[in-house]
Amino acid sequence: MAIAERAAAERHDIFTEDALAWAYFKAGRLGDAAAASAQALRTGTRDRDVLYHAAAIKQAQGDNDAARALVGRSLAKRR
Repeated sequence: MAIAERAAAERHDIFTEDALAWAYFKAGRLGDAAAASAQALRTGTRDRDVLYHAAAIKQAQGDNDAARALVGRSLAKRR
């Protein structure tokens, strides 16, 4: 987690924020995971991994509607 925190402090890209969010999630730090996930989603990304991670974090927080919406976005066909 320390590596992800250092990387996120230096790099402000969505994939680093997503990695940090997932590390927090795996460590049970849901509040921190949600904050980092929000940063990862800030650009409206359609990256399936980022969306899946965000959905898992939302579900763990009990926000099933948001989790379902994120899963739907992650599975949407790309044109």
